[in-house]
Amino acid sequence: MLVNVDASHRDTLTEQIVNGIRRLVDDRELRPETRLPSIRQFATEHDVSKFTVVQAYDRLVASGHIQSRHGAGFFVCKPAQAIEPGAGRVWLDRATDVLWLLRRQAREFHFKYLPGVEWLPPPWLKDNGLERAMRRVAFRGARSLLSGYGEPRGYPPLREDVRRRLTELGIDVHADQILLTAGIVGAIDLVGRYLVRPDDVVLVDDPGCFQTFGSIRTLGAAIHGVPWTDTGPDLAALEEIARTHRPRLFVTTPIVQNPTGYSISQGTAFRLLQLAERYDFYILEDDVDGTCHPNPPPRLASLDQLNRVIYVNGFSKALSPRLQVGFLAAHRDLVEDLVDLKMLTQTVTSEFSERLVHEVLIQGHYRKYRARLLASLREARDEALHGLEAIGLRLAGDDRHGLFAWMDAPGVADTAPLAEAAARRDMLLAPGAIFSPEARRSTKMRFNVAFCQGDEMLGRLDALLTEVA
Repeated sequence: MLVNVDASHRDTLTEQIVNGIRRLVDDRELRPETRLPSIRQFATEHDVSKFTVVQAYDRLVASGHIQSRHGAGFFVCKPAQAIEPGAGRVWLDRATDVLWLLRRQAREFHFKYLPGVEWLPPPWLKDNGLERAMRRVAFRGARSLLSGYGEPRGYPPLREDVRRRLTELGIDVHADQILLTAGIVGAIDLVGRYLVRPDDVVLVDDPGCFQTFGSIRTLGAAIHGVPWTDTGPDLAALEEIARTHRPRLFVTTPIVQNPTGYSISQGTAFRLLQLAERYDFYILEDDVDGTCHPNPPPRLASLDQLNRVIYVNGFSKALSPRLQVGFLAAHRDLVEDLVDLKMLTQTVTSEFSERLVHEVLIQGHYRKYRARLLASLREARDEALHGLEAIGLRLAGDDRHGLFAWMDAPGVADTAPLAEAAARRDMLLAPGAIFSPEARRSTKMRFNVAFCQGDEMLGRLDALLTEVA
């Protein structure tokens, strides 16, 4: 039998046949040009009606998985975007809109005011223990780090540090299930390279992390935005997309979501995991901003125990954006393959940086530093919101936690031209359009509350708002 068909299953017989054959084609178990059984033969072998098989084959033809050849039968299609030898394997043109802010952030020294960036101000990082860690690593013999590649999974003591912290979050994990990466972006890139094929569908938050949009699009995938509410992703919208497009992956930031600041409720989290099981897709849980929540809800990975959830996080936001030390935790079999892919595409990550993070963690100051960071964020957030609202901006998201404030600009039809005008006046803004998977015009902007202090900056922004409005 080609696929398993069960009359008692919650999906219809047609859906079971479509999903089964689609999975065999997507996983390359049915190779291009493979001839499928005739309608009569399939119906007989699987004990279903010929009408059911006709419906299933018609849907598979419509989705581009198989094709009908007159007088010959049905055959598996060639990949829609077959890559010829020597052809490029990434689609950088699909990430053009995303690169707008990334390029400007890379030229931060051109701007006097930085309310649109993603990192903490340098003065906030002075007591993070990183300078002391540099001295300790150098004292213990940095010369030993100059030869060889190191452990492909990453520095073992740091992986053990991560394991203990994940255990505190309720995620039961072995150190071998943890892979250190080149920041969170490196983790998402590895997972995307492994799971996503050209023309696969990937779900993302809407609004959400613009860099994720660009990274997934360069793989040739189609992305679909899942609207966010104050309790997490809109599950009705998600299910409709999943039922129609059968996504491969959902990349989401469920706690202190970027840019809205919302956090997922436990009820929504449970139902999301049920949908992932029903429609057979993975969830990549980006927990980068979870550290900004003083009492966060349970992580998806703790509820799922790394069955369908791939958990990613890092240390760059709290310690230094130039450090680029991240990690992922996943099912053991998946991690084994990701280790091999890491060696093929990156060789290894920087053990020197990983040793620095390990030193910071074992010094015992990190928890106190995080507590100070949360206190500074609360104070900066209150001050920033007071100033931004005083010049006419309105809060559009959650006003309680996190580094970012999602603000609406009344009277401004599209904040993208406002951001361009601000760039000509030494100010870097993050317009709402780049947080939309479809780059829709938006009246909103994301502000880094740590960079929104000072009458001079607020006065210049006020003048810009008035001019554009």
